[in-house]
Amino acid sequence: MKVAALPANEQARLDALHRYQILDTGAEQAFDDFTTLASQICESPIALITFVDATRHWFKAKCGLGASETTRELGFCAHALLEPEDLLIIPNALQDERFADNPLVTNDPHIRFYAGAPLVTPDGYPLGTICVIDRVTRQLTPEQQDALRVLSKQVINQLELRLALDELATMNQKMHDYLIEVNHVTQAAAALEKGDFQTADLDPIANRPDELGQLARGFQQVANVIAERERAEAALRIAEENYRSIFENAVEGIFQSSPKGYFINVNPALAKIYGYDSPREMIESITNISDQLYVDAERRAEFVAAIERYGTVKDFEYRCYCKGGSIIWTQIDARLVRDSNGEALYYEGIVQDITERKRREDQLRQQLKELQIEIDHQKRAEEVATLTASRYFQEVQQEVSVINLDEFWG
Repeated sequence: MKVAALPANEQARLDALHRYQILDTGAEQAFDDFTTLASQICESPIALITFVDATRHWFKAKCGLGASETTRELGFCAHALLEPEDLLIIPNALQDERFADNPLVTNDPHIRFYAGAPLVTPDGYPLGTICVIDRVTRQLTPEQQDALRVLSKQVINQLELRLALDELATMNQKMHDYLIEVNHVTQAAAALEKGDFQTADLDPIANRPDELGQLARGFQQVANVIAERERAEAALRIAEENYRSIFENAVEGIFQSSPKGYFINVNPALAKIYGYDSPREMIESITNISDQLYVDAERRAEFVAAIERYGTVKDFEYRCYCKGGSIIWTQIDARLVRDSNGEALYYEGIVQDITERKRREDQLRQQLKELQIEIDHQKRAEEVATLTASRYFQEVQQEVSVINLDEFWG
C-alpha cells in the first residue's frame, strides 16, 4: 500500500478547510442529495462527500456506507488531492500498487472501483472529493464523469453558500447588539432633552470644538441612525404584512407549533382541512396534538424524532382526526426553528389533505390485485387448453373411449 504524499500547500489547504467550519457537523439535506445523485448517476452502491484533514477522511454525506470516517493513510481521496484538476479513477484497486493491499480493498467494504472528483475552492485549494465506489471492477462513461465533475462544483457552491449564511448571521447579531446600544444612547438623549429630539436643535452646539460639541454630534449621529432604523422597520412591517397576506390566503395549510405539542399559529386553510370554523377555534380546541390529532400516536413520535434529528421533515404522511371525528390522510413538510443557542423554538410547515390520493391508490392496488387474479385464471385456462390439445392427451382419450367401463369395473 502506498500512502499519498502531502500536497505542497498542505498547511494553506488545511487553513482553507477549517475556514468553512464543516468538519464534524451534522447531516444536511443538500449534501445528502448530492451523494444520492452521484450514486444514481454513476450506478454505484456507495457515494461519499469526503473532507481530508490532517489525520483522517471525514464523510460529510454518505450513501451505502455505515462508517463516518477513516484514517488518512487508508483513504483513496488523499491521492486525488495531488491532481485536483481532474478525476481520480481506479478501475481495479487489486491491480493498482497504491491500493492492492489496502485493508479497505482486502477487507470490508472490499473496494474494487473508485472514482473521485476533487472539491476545489475558488482560490484553488482541494478540500476533499465527491466520490463513488463499487465492489466490482468497472469504469464510468464520459457522461458519468462529466456529471461527477458538475456535482463537485455544486458541493463547493453549497459550501460557499453555507459560509456566506454564517457570515450573514454573524453580521445580523452584531447589528442587533449595536441597535441595543443605540437604544441606550437614545434614552439618554431623550432624558437630556426632555422631549422630541431633532438633530437641528443641536446644530449650534454641535459646531463647538469642545467636548460638549462632541457630545452633541454624537447625539445627532445617533438620531440619524434611529431614522435609518425606522425606515428599515417600515420596510420590515411591509414584509411582515406581505407574509401575513400569504399566510392568510394560502390554499395549503400552514402552521407553527410548540415542541410541547400545541399549536402557536395556524392559517384558515389548515383550520378548514381539519374541519374547524376558524384558526382560533382550532388553536383553542387542540391542546395536545399527539392525542387529539394523530390517529396513530407512534407516527407523532416518529415525526418529532425525525425533525429533532434532521431539522426538517418532508413528505411525512399520517392519519388524523377532524373536528367531527372523521379520519383523513394528510402530508406534512416541516422544519425545526432554533434560537441562537440551538434550543428548539417551534416547528413550522405546510400540510396538505391527501385523502383523495390515498383513496385512488387503494383503488389502484385493488384493481391490480383483481387483474392479477384474472391473469392467473387465464393462464390456467391456457395451460388446460394446451394440455387437451396435445397429441398425448388425444391418444389417451382415444384409448379410454374404447374401454367398456362395465367390463372394466366387473
